Amino acid sequence: MNIEKLLNLLNTSGININDESNNINRFGVYPKTQKECEIKYKNTTLLPLDIVLEKHHYYYGNPWIKGLLTMEILNYYGIQKSNKLLEFGCGALRNGIHIIRYLNNNSYFGSDCDIDSLKAAILYELPMNDLIHKNPIIKLDNNFNINFVTNKVDYVLSTAVLHNDMDKKILENAIINAYSILNDTGYFIVTNFDITYIIKNTNFYLYDKKYYSTI
Repeated sequence: MNIEKLLNLLNTSGININDESNNINRFGVYPKTQKECEIKYKNTTLLPLDIVLEKHHYYYGNPWIKGLLTMEILNYYGIQKSNKLLEFGCGALRNGIHIIRYLNNNSYFGSDCDIDSLKAAILYELPMNDLIHKNPIIKLDNNFNINFVTNKVDYVLSTAVLHNDMDKKILENAIINAYSILNDTGYFIVTNFDITYIIKNTNFYLYDKKYYSTI
């Protein structure tokens, strides 16, 4: 992400990033608080109201923009459009919308155990980002299964999902499945936690919050 370029764009648009003097106008013609929106649109949408109000953007305890930062990490590790990727814990596609957009069709596989997140992913994020035609395969699953993945993949990604407090058998199953579905030169990319007792593959890469702060 080129922050300097974005700041220059703000300046050429006549906007000072620290200027909040005109924020009173940001609500448009019909000012609405989120609560007012919930009341107004409660019975006017076919989609679940929480999805329409994008509450899934706040499910994960970190800004939605971190999905874009994850894409930058994948770029760092050389991802190509022709690659295939499996994401354990894809959620509402905070990472996935950027990955799916970049990869060729039929190249993204994602699984998650949270139904509400997957509803938001399929009913909202895919159509809103014009990604349905990319044919991602997304499954409800709570055991890191890989039986829905049709080919070997070049990347297995899992952010803020695998951790040391998990049941050890489930954790071990996730790692074994990750390596069994990876190509010989593939990458297994996870957030930071200690799984060195089971990691033997030299293509294991680790990133943590420090990486985010340097982007």
